[in-house]
Amino acid sequence: MDDGLLTRLRTWVNEGQGRTIALSSSAGAVVLATVLSVWLFARAGTTPRQAVKAEGRAVTFVCKGCGERGETRVTFGATYPIKCPKCGEVKGVKAFKCVRCSTIVEHVPNGVSRCPKCGFAYKSLADDQPRGRPQPGAAGQP
Repeated sequence: MDDGLLTRLRTWVNEGQGRTIALSSSAGAVVLATVLSVWLFARAGTTPRQAVKAEGRAVTFVCKGCGERGETRVTFGATYPIKCPKCGEVKGVKAFKCVRCSTIVEHVPNGVSRCPKCGFAYKSLADDQPRGRPQPGAAGQP
């Protein structure tokens, strides 16, 4: 664009009909954004914080009843054992994913958890929380 065209455009936007159109367009965009935001949250029936709380936290589990392995969502206050989404029994125990092959491994409290697919071993720590990385010297470590 040449300098003359920019000058004419600037003058048009700052004066008369151009100013009215520019201000109306800006105000319309703000109103539209507000209406869409309110509509989306009203449609969900909740605020973003409530939606996250209702969705719960993701947990990895192994069901002692049916053998199902997977991830599911539970409420933030839920403790193990959890209800299995497949069989409905409250026999889902804590698990984690193997760092080598991504297979879901049942957590063995205060012991050694072994991946059923690749055999990699994980030693539980004193606080009974499995870690994503195996402990040095754990059986099955290369």
